[in-house]
Amino acid sequence: MRVTLDTMQFRQALAAALPHTGGPKSGVLEHLRVQVSDRWVWVMASCGSTSVMARSSVLEVEDLTGDPATDAFHLSPSAAKAVLAVFTLADELDQTMLMITREITDAGHQLTFQDVGGLIAGSELVLQGGDPDPEFPNVPASVMPASFLGEELPLHTLVHEKGLARFVRTAKAYGGELTITGNRRTGSSYLVAAGPHCRGLLTIARLDPEDGDTPDFGGLELDWREQTEDLAHALNRIQREHLARKDETEAKEALAAAVRKGFKDDALDGLTVSTGGSSFTLTRDDVARLDEVDS
Repeated sequence: MRVTLDTMQFRQALAAALPHTGGPKSGVLEHLRVQVSDRWVWVMASCGSTSVMARSSVLEVEDLTGDPATDAFHLSPSAAKAVLAVFTLADELDQTMLMITREITDAGHQLTFQDVGGLIAGSELVLQGGDPDPEFPNVPASVMPASFLGEELPLHTLVHEKGLARFVRTAKAYGGELTITGNRRTGSSYLVAAGPHCRGLLTIARLDPEDGDTPDFGGLELDWREQTEDLAHALNRIQREHLARKDETEAKEALAAAVRKGFKDDALDGLTVSTGGSSFTLTRDDVARLDEVDS
């Protein structure tokens, strides 16, 4: 099998899936599954609480069987990191192509990665892959968008920080933004999207109601609302009082400036000011006394 694809997209797919591989002590599959079709190369990973599949568009492909069970291979995390280290990009506009050739030998899947984007053959990397594992989780089924109708989602949910951290690393491969939607298929997970080429699933972490540690979200929300409501009212009052004092000071300063400017005109002997239903008249002597007080 030989497939040629866009280097940047494949790098993004690897980088997005890597955080979701399970470690040696996790008890789940550690490797990534690379699935090849005539249109996309899919990179999948699952560590139990999170799953991801990201895609890279196919430019050319040869010797596909059309059977998903055989048109695939797995990569270890270290092999994926080696590909990312060797096939780098100068910038986002660097339109290079990567050709992956798979040969099945007695030792397994020999994978040759070669940069074929330029006139001269570029870097080449030979790695060992593995047979696609039939027990690898069905990631496409888990991240497939659910229909609108389904189980009602809980008002409050808990997610584990490690799961969120994995998707933060995934988001970096696609510019840093995530779209998170409640999964109506199960009501116990979130569907996560990172750009148009990456989909994932984040499982909700639920506490056992029998362990006595389940938070009383209703009580917590009531407490937060009461406390923050009191504080919000207090801050609003402080801001209103401050603005009122500021407005009063600015008005006095403007009035004093206007009066002083007016009395510079020799033709003006007095200035009448109306406020609050009453009026008073300032004379030149009044302004002189005000100036003495200011001094």
